[in-house]
Parts: sequence; structure tokens; C-alpha cells
Amino acid sequence: MKPSFYSDDERNQLTRYQILMQRRQHIERIFWSRIQILHLIQAGVLGGSFYLWSRCHLFLAPFLLSLGILLTIILFIICWYDWKDAQINDTRFHNLGDSLGIRRTAPRKCKIRTHVLLYIVIGLFITVDIAFLCFIILNS
Repeated sequence: MKPSFYSDDERNQLTRYQILMQRRQHIERIFWSRIQILHLIQAGVLGGSFYLWSRCHLFLAPFLLSLGILLTIILFIICWYDWKDAQINDTRFHNLGDSLGIRRTAPRKCKIRTHVLLYIVIGLFITVDIAFLCFIILNS
């Protein structure tokens, strides 16, 4: 057996850290895959609504926009729960990393978190959908 420089306790801590890191990365991959879903929803809703509105199918465009708003709100709720799941073990994860001398990220000057930017983008898409819905309703 190859000699190790680490004690059993350090190896156990490192193993726990790796497990927590893998879990966090898995949840983050799921969280960020929601962006692709958001793009698909919004491309279909905005493109389809504009097409229906320009072809004088005025009763279908508001329905499609309303459906898009509902789906985007549901996606926002799912993203929020994904991020809460990712944060469950944050304290333990960072404490283990600190005790092992591991820094997960470099220090940042800007304190804006990336999940907050996604929430802002979702809010902007909902606002655009509502504005276009109001435009279609007022001009029909």
C-alpha cells in the first residue's frame, strides 16, 4: 500500500468535501440548464405571438403570451428552489474547504451573484411579455 501524507481524518474530510462539491456542481448544472429552457420558451412565445398578431389571429396571440408568462413564472420558481437546494450544505462545504486549505472561488470586487442575474433576466422577459400582451390587447 502506498504511504499517504494525510491522516484518516483529513482523508475523510477531503472525501466529504468532494461529495459536497459534486452535489453542488450537479445542482448548478441543473440550475443553469434552465437558461436554455427559458430561451426556448421566450423564443417560441415572442416569435409565435408576433407571428399570430401580424397574421390577424388576434385571439391566439394573447393566449400564447399568457401561457408564456405562466411558464416563465413556473421556471422562476423552479430556479429558486434549485438555488435553495444548492445552498443547503454551503456552510459545511466552505468550512471543510477552509480546514483543508481549499478556496472554491477567487475573491470578487463585484458582489453580484450569478443567480441574481438570472432572476433579473427572467423578470425582464416577464415584463416584455406583459408589455407585448398589453400592446396587443390595446391595439386589437
